[in-house]
Amino acid sequence: MINKKLNFVILGASGFIAQSLTRFLSLKDCYIFCFSRKPVLNKFVNVDYQVIERYEDIVFPENAIVFHLAETHHISSVEVQGILYIKQMENLTKTLMGKSFSRFIYASSTVVYGDQNQIPNDTDLELQFGKSIYSQAKQSVEKIVIENGGVVARITNIYGIGMSELNIFADILRQLNNDTITIRESSPIRDYLYIDDLVNGLYFMSLGEAKGIFNLASGEAVSCEDLCKIILTTVNKTFIKLNFLLKPRVSIIRVDISRTEEKFNWHPIYTLKDGIKKLLENFNGK
Repeated sequence: MINKKLNFVILGASGFIAQSLTRFLSLKDCYIFCFSRKPVLNKFVNVDYQVIERYEDIVFPENAIVFHLAETHHISSVEVQGILYIKQMENLTKTLMGKSFSRFIYASSTVVYGDQNQIPNDTDLELQFGKSIYSQAKQSVEKIVIENGGVVARITNIYGIGMSELNIFADILRQLNNDTITIRESSPIRDYLYIDDLVNGLYFMSLGEAKGIFNLASGEAVSCEDLCKIILTTVNKTFIKLNFLLKPRVSIIRVDISRTEEKFNWHPIYTLKDGIKKLLENFNGK
């Protein structure tokens, strides 16, 4: 379909998603250029890694397909920085969009939808102003990317090998040998996508022609309590008790992926149970 090698550029290459994407692309017949502010620990062969102070100074290779993942995912840190963080992300994105590339994909988040919609969120939905600095920053950067002909991938909750130890999956898995599993909340409903499905979706987006905003999610959502029960059933430990620290509340983020499936012929392969099994195969108990 494409005879010449593609030039992929990954910004924020030290992160969980970026490293998984790099691994995926390293198996393809392409050139990969990874940029990050801190060293990448797990490097792959035939990948050009560069540690830089400013993403603004990068010169993209010819006909670059750029994945912009160069944002912090530590939401508490973002909230402390406040409006300054939003301005920094806006300025960075404007500079990046002013460079020469063939396709630009920005990794946004489904948090931009808020958490009060009962029905699955479609990308045509008019967004309410974000309640957090993190959400406001995502909304603002999305606008800049779309206005300059880029692609926005609104990414749901991702789990898989190499994920942060701060998420709910890691929290539950660490407690599997206890009599009781304690987590913060039982009621929030979220969509969880296995990492392999995500990077495959990003790859399909990179080769496609459609522009605009697209959801990358599983299309199915479960509560935190149900997620616990699915994991316990998978490991045959349904006798373990569940303890939740906070009272139930309404918090729902369901996602419609039909537009993404149509435009890029992409479909999630892993069910939640399948993904959990893959995760358990490699979990080291830490």
